[in-house]
Amino acid sequence: SITIADQTGVAPMISGGNITLSATADTDFSNGMASASAARAIISITSAVIQASGQLTARATASAHGGLSALRVGEISTQVLSSVDVAGAAKLSATGISLGARSSVVSAIASAPTGSSSGDADAAVAMADIASQAIARIAGDAQITTPGALIVSAENSVISTTEARPQTAGSGASMSVNKLALRTIAEI
Repeated sequence: SITIADQTGVAPMISGGNITLSATADTDFSNGMASASAARAIISITSAVIQASGQLTARATASAHGGLSALRVGEISTQVLSSVDVAGAAKLSATGISLGARSSVVSAIASAPTGSSSGDADAAVAMADIASQAIARIAGDAQITTPGALIVSAENSVISTTEARPQTAGSGASMSVNKLALRTIAEI
């Protein structure tokens, strides 16, 4: 996370040619009975002054990836957040300004029953619970000055595969579930 804010009563000031702020978070969830993970990449600019004689770029990228396999029950719970937030009394000035948030999740679960003759024990369950957010915004009293392009972008990509293979079951049931909550916001 990167936070540029007034903590002392004096607004912080950053100046230079090309200015790049980059926050990255990546998590890998792999083989286990159940897996929980979180990736958060956040850039917050409030009550600050940033002056670039060239390009100003703020980019937050968060990702989660992995999978579970060869299990009777596989469950993944993942939360991903990328955020670039310019708010409060922030003042940004540059020849061009690009604010971008990008979140991505790639998840795969493959489960299979044991082949037991017991209906209670011979089941396969694959569950993915994924929350992914990408937010880029200019809000409040923030002031933006640029003679060039102002780009505010948010991208959110989720690829989730759950597979409960019933082929080897002697009895019992198989179930696979994807529960996805996606939020993608680019706003001024």
